[in-house]
Amino acid sequence: MGSHARLRRLHGPEMCCGAPHSRYHTLSWPTNHLVPNRQVYRLPSPDIVYLARIMRFLVHAKIFTAAPPPGGGETLYGLTPASKWLLRDGELSLAPTIIMENHPSLTAPWHCFAACVKEGGIAFEKAHDRQIWDFASGNPEFNKIFNEAMACTTKISIKAVMAAYKDGFGRIGSLVDVGGGTGGAVAEVVKAYPHIKGVNFDLPHVVATVPA
Repeated sequence: MGSHARLRRLHGPEMCCGAPHSRYHTLSWPTNHLVPNRQVYRLPSPDIVYLARIMRFLVHAKIFTAAPPPGGGETLYGLTPASKWLLRDGELSLAPTIIMENHPSLTAPWHCFAACVKEGGIAFEKAHDRQIWDFASGNPEFNKIFNEAMACTTKISIKAVMAAYKDGFGRIGSLVDVGGGTGGAVAEVVKAYPHIKGVNFDLPHVVATVPA
């Protein structure tokens, strides 16, 4: 993979991914390459004008770079160290977290903050009339998105935990991760310390999504 932005998906935060054989891409690249296959990707034809406005903002925020092509034509966009965290196929990626945070089920609670200030309570429960765990249990799509987001942040944070606590892991024989999601944290520990018996404990609808 090259070091610059590769645009594959256009709906919100998923638009940064790996496109082959190029270090830069224009905004029309996804249209020319994906729109004929939009039934496969379930993508609408993108509005380049609106996408360009979003990209100007992201360039200003240093999420992407922008440069004019040597021979003229459309602006070429590339990755920065910040946007490399958004690549879905990166070794350490925050793309699932961004996708989760922009899911309608998690943007709806923002509209309940005023009610929380006035009446108290939890924004998510005001928006959906139930706790997030019950909501996830009854919504497989959201459950999958939520679990993937938790797993991707765990993959990053567990490296720091293991580096700081490396002497401690050598002294224990068993480890239970309560609320461990799909088991990424305890799996990393057991892989590094095979003598440890690891147990991942979470709600049934979470554990059901753990890869075999």
